[in-house]
Amino acid sequence: MIPVPSFTRLLAALLALVCLPAFAEDERSVDGLGRVSVQAGYRWVPNVYFAQQAGAAGYPMPHHSPGGPQGSLSFGYGATQFIEGTIDLFIGYEQLKLANLDPFDAYSYGALFGARAVAMDWPFHGLAPYVGVQVGPLLGVVDSKTYPNHETVTTGYSFQAGATLRFGDRFGLDLSVRYLVGRSYVTGISGVNVGGLLVSLGLNVYFAGPPNKNPTSDLIPPQE
Repeated sequence: MIPVPSFTRLLAALLALVCLPAFAEDERSVDGLGRVSVQAGYRWVPNVYFAQQAGAAGYPMPHHSPGGPQGSLSFGYGATQFIEGTIDLFIGYEQLKLANLDPFDAYSYGALFGARAVAMDWPFHGLAPYVGVQVGPLLGVVDSKTYPNHETVTTGYSFQAGATLRFGDRFGLDLSVRYLVGRSYVTGISGVNVGGLLVSLGLNVYFAGPPNKNPTSDLIPPQE
């Protein structure tokens, strides 16, 4: 039987051998790196307040918000070693069922502009976790055949966290969780949330470019 201390040292040595090649790679950054991401997933919208107001108006919701599909197209560019400017185009859908009315189709779509903080190759080579904040125009409409409503334009606010597992320098598999704050309105009932919690899985394609440099860096003579 292998003594416990010897087994522990052996396990530590094996882990070091496995991890050594990953940490031996040169660490990369997002500086000058372009990105296009195609994402799709599920949107869950907490609409407790809307359900309460609909019930008070005589149209109770027999079931809670079921959620629905959502997707986005995201563009990014690395402005610094850790900061990426972003533009996201998104769309989401779900169907709300209220008693005594035809089902309501709830759509939201728009564009979000913001930034991400990205830690490339952390905690191991190939993984890039990130957090981001975005804001932009959001268009939402919630209506049915017998209860039409006008499209509402509001400002959407997004808070996002995720991670990308990169395969080489060109492609990556992305998992993100976003909370989107956005509202529309159903006439005679109340406001309704058309943002919600968005969970997405997507594919990233990267385009390497020259890193951004200080424009005065070439004018400063080297120090001897």
